[in-house]
This record gives sequence, structure tokens and C-alpha cells, in this order.
Amino acid sequence: MKCELVRARDFLSFFKEQCAQTRSLRIAVAYLRKGGIEAIREPLRKFLTNHGCSCVFVVGLSNQYITQPEAVKELLSISRDFPGSLKLRYSSRSSFHPKIFLFAKPHSYTALVGSSNLTGGGTWGNLEANVAISGRSQSNGIFPDLLKLFSEIVKSPVSAKLNRNRWKEYNRDFEGAKSAFKRKELRPSLKPTGDLGEPGSFPDTDEPDVMQDIEDIEELSEVSANDVVWKISPDRNASQWREWQRQTNERTNEGVIAIGWENLGDPSRLTRGQVAALARKRRWPKPNYVAKQVRTFFNLMRPKNLVVAYGKSSMLDIGIITGPPKHLAKSAPVIFANQIPVKWFKIGRKLLSKRQRYFLCYPQDTLHRIKDEATLQRIKRSLPSRKVPKDETKK
Repeated sequence: MKCELVRARDFLSFFKEQCAQTRSLRIAVAYLRKGGIEAIREPLRKFLTNHGCSCVFVVGLSNQYITQPEAVKELLSISRDFPGSLKLRYSSRSSFHPKIFLFAKPHSYTALVGSSNLTGGGTWGNLEANVAISGRSQSNGIFPDLLKLFSEIVKSPVSAKLNRNRWKEYNRDFEGAKSAFKRKELRPSLKPTGDLGEPGSFPDTDEPDVMQDIEDIEELSEVSANDVVWKISPDRNASQWREWQRQTNERTNEGVIAIGWENLGDPSRLTRGQVAALARKRRWPKPNYVAKQVRTFFNLMRPKNLVVAYGKSSMLDIGIITGPPKHLAKSAPVIFANQIPVKWFKIGRKLLSKRQRYFLCYPQDTLHRIKDEATLQRIKRSLPSRKVPKDETKK
């Protein structure tokens, strides 16, 4: 087995050399930008023209909007020129953070794993640290482990097929966030502290156009439950809010939050791909959106997380999740059948300014995790002095 360090300035020559010797290529990166796709375009095209060569490419499209739509569009263009040879997938999870390049040769493998995303900085100007490992698959356990990891990325609900419709959705959301950032309604979560070199010497670094979160995103399982806050809308124009209130015990403040899409059956038993497939079968609009929302509700929202009910330009109430999600087998339920038990703080409705509700409700979906620090602080200030409902403080 052979190991070597590959810096950013050596990335392109390494990539070209490996593509010339490879029959099968697997790539998984969190961020894709114009500088990165321009760097690998020609060697990737040349690789795909060889008979029998194939590539599986997984890219991150999270709501941090660091991946550029123009770069994704170029990747889709290459895919159309090589149908069947270049398979594209994406992950919308902000915790999707790999940088894996796996080159399968007739009798050996080479893996490049490290810090380089496919950006101009990652493939040229940044200070990056990547380790290239080469050897026969039987000589070391690293290659079977990497192949297994990549297979899990491709086949699990973490990723889905990337096509033009998904690109259009991402491009629309990207432009909306970009416009808000220019109006200073969104600000970077981490400001640059300086450059290594003269201004402009590092073309197209990993710094995003819209929102910046260079830190590794922790899995929710590694984050304290009290640090996780979700926004949820009681259907369009808060039409379900009255039903949620009716389900709340006036003495204990115990109630529920709920989402629809009951015709899926019990979503807790379905993968994200299965949910999307059922949504397409029923001809529902935006099946990938349905799958993302349903799986977020059943997989990521956990006991002790806080939830903010939002609707009609207002913060309707704040609650704390007290148990696991469940699906109620009902016909034509008055309240949506996919439910999570919540204990409300009963803070009262708080009307929000346009700026405040933008931070809270963007993107305009049924539910998402709130990460804007100013919004989180506002939510905490709205809570009672203790972060649990009052009747629990007497235990």
C-alpha cells in the first residue's frame, strides 16, 4: 500500500493522472462550485469517452447554499452527453460533508480523502490536506470500507437522484436566499478573519456567495437536544392551529404538532426514497419535498427539542417535544394523522416584523431547523425563565 499527501495545487494533476488509469470513478463532495467543475470538466469528459468507464457523483445541495447552481447545471450537461455513464445524486442534509474520490482500476484502487471540495480553492488556491491511498483491495481494509460507505451514501435516504427538476428547485431557493442576503436580511454565520496571501490570489475559495458555515456540521445525535429548535407551520395560513389548540389539555398544556400526507400509510416504516416514490405515484407536486419533510418529522425531531409554531406573520407558541412521532390510522382526520406530542409554554401569539419572520420562516416550508443566532436568541427570550414548562419545575 502506498500513501502520499496531495495539496490543493497538486489536485488537478493527480485527478488527471488517476482518470487516465481508471475504469470506475466514485465522487462524493459537500460543495461544488464553478472553479471546481471547470477544473475537472475536461479530464472527466475524457474519462467518460472511454468505453466501459462509469462515474457515480454525489454532491451536497443543503440550505447553506454553498454549492453553486451554475456548477450543478454544468454537471447535468455533462451527464446528458454521457447518459448511463455518469450517474448523479445529491444530498440536502447540512450534515453531508464528505470529500471522497475513489478510483477503481483493473487490479487496484486509489482513494483520495481529505479536505478538498470541488471548488476553485479546493482544487487550486486553498491550504488543503488530502491523503491518497493506493493498493490492491485485498491488501488493506480501507478500500472495502470506503466502498461500503459510498454504497450506503448512494442507497440510503441520505441521497436522491439529481435531475433538472431538482436543480430548478435548488436554483430558485438559492436565488431567493441570495437576494435576501444582498438586502442584509441574511448574514454569514462566520465572518472571514483574513487571507493567506494577497487579495484575489485565491480564486473561488470555499467562501459562499450567500451564507457561510465553514465549520463541520454535527449530526443531530451529537448535538444537545436543548440546542435544536424547529419551526413548524400548522398548514397553510395556520389552518390547523385551531385543531392543535383543541388537542391541548388546558391543565397540563400537553398537545401535539402534526403534518399531513396521511395517504402514505405509516411513514416511520418507509425510507425517503419510498416516500418520494409513493408521492410520485399519487401525482403529488414536489415528491422530493414531501419525502424530505416527512422524514425530517419522523427521523430528526426528537424529545427535548424545542418547536416554534409559526403562521399568519406570528409566532403562535413555543413547545418542547415530549415523545416520539406516531402515525394514527384514521380516515379523513380533523387533525393531521402524523403527530408528535408536545408540551406548550403558552407564551401567547407574538406578531413579527417582516425582517423577524423572514429569519424564522425561510425557507417557506412546513418545517425546518432554525439556525439563525438572532432568531434563536429571540425564541429563548420568549420562554419562561426556565426552559421547561412550569409544572415540571416542581418535581
